[in-house]
Amino acid sequence: MFFPGLLTFLLLLFATCEAGIFGKWYKLAIKAKIKCNEKKFDNVTLQLFKSEDAAEVLIPTSITKKNGKTEITAEIKEQSKFQPVLHLLHRCNEVKDPAKINVCPMDFWIQIPKKFVFEDTENAKPYSITIDLDKKEKFDGMKRNCDVMF
Repeated sequence: MFFPGLLTFLLLLFATCEAGIFGKWYKLAIKAKIKCNEKKFDNVTLQLFKSEDAAEVLIPTSITKKNGKTEITAEIKEQSKFQPVLHLLHRCNEVKDPAKINVCPMDFWIQIPKKFVFEDTENAKPYSITIDLDKKEKFDGMKRNCDVMF
């Protein structure tokens, strides 16, 4: 037996989902210059999360690395603006001998200001940052992380 009310309910549910009732599209862009000992450095793993909690949502990103410059763009559907963080893993200042390389990479997080998270209809201004990996004192919490593979 067919319920006419059920069809109406399903159509309304679909329309509200498409209208953004259950979230809006947000976007952000990051332009980073990454250095190690004052030289361009591309051997970095970058991940964008919704918060510093690694169990949080990893945001799908597009990452382009070229000549020490990294561009990251992302879009995600959320209920409200969120506090994105950039997670970095690197081996700046590691010895060149593969037999002596520490298996645990350096690990740290950089908070991206909320003002660089834009609704999909707005023009996104990229967050620009220069990251000098050998200056540990600039980054709180930079440590070796043996829980990740790099």
